[in-house]
Amino acid sequence: SKYQYQSEFALKILKKSLFIFAIILFASNSYAGRIEFLIKHADKIGLYFFYDAACEYCHMQLPIVEQLHKAYGISVLIISENGCPTAKDLPCSDRPELFTKFHVIYHPVIIMVYRSQSGKPIFHQIGIGLTDFNTLTSRIYYYTKHRQGGN
Repeated sequence: SKYQYQSEFALKILKKSLFIFAIILFASNSYAGRIEFLIKHADKIGLYFFYDAACEYCHMQLPIVEQLHKAYGISVLIISENGCPTAKDLPCSDRPELFTKFHVIYHPVIIMVYRSQSGKPIFHQIGIGLTDFNTLTSRIYYYTKHRQGGN
């Protein structure tokens, strides 16, 4: 009958809506859990931000790196070959030899430093070229979670 068809149709819409709501809820809880995890482990994470004063993408990357520092408390060291940017809370080092040590030939490059339980630093390149905040957050989370043994 007409009413049975309408109620079945309404039930299908309701089920789809609940499924979509569950996905959104899971994603938001998952994201909140990632933020909490990164803040909790920030003392084991650092970033080297390889910067070139003449690179427009480096200038665009700087506020994103500052945002990572402010959001999660992750230490950041800007490493430059030719002059440091004006960054309120981030230290900068004019150490061109680090570009060679880490094989950095493009700019900007972001390398994550993870301090293992033994104290030995473990390095992961997490950004080459202009990389957005969410991508960097996901990569930092992935490598940190991996090093924590998935805990």
